[in-house]
Amino acid sequence: MKTNCDKNEKYIAKYISQLNREARSFVNKSVSKFGFKSGQIMFLIDLYKQDGKSQEEISESLHMDKVTTARAIRKLEEEGYVTRAKDKEDKRFNSIYLTDKSKELQDDIYGVFDEWHNRIGECLTEEEELLLRQLLEKVCNNIKL
Repeated sequence: MKTNCDKNEKYIAKYISQLNREARSFVNKSVSKFGFKSGQIMFLIDLYKQDGKSQEEISESLHMDKVTTARAIRKLEEEGYVTRAKDKEDKRFNSIYLTDKSKELQDDIYGVFDEWHNRIGECLTEEEELLLRQLLEKVCNNIKL
């Protein structure tokens, strides 16, 4: 007879949850010296890819709600990592720009993700890592992430 514990072992969500908790803990420890948390990092990384986006564009790019984006941007602005400027084409919108302070951290921030990537991949072959990436991307695309 299967117990609820046995049944829970089949759920992929269990492993995704464990991985998410470990990733957040690792990233939070690694970036705490900069004065922000793992959730704010994704906003900086998005701006590293394309500086000067509007908050709405950042929300769409990261699949985050506007309130979460506004809160994270406000915190990053208070800490001196981003600035806001009225959009040149539409004055109703603010464009978000990286400051020199955040630009100086770019290599350090990418280094944290490189280290986490290496930790995840150390038990995988190159083929397994590629397959894992493809499967995760497929699942995310399927659920509209």
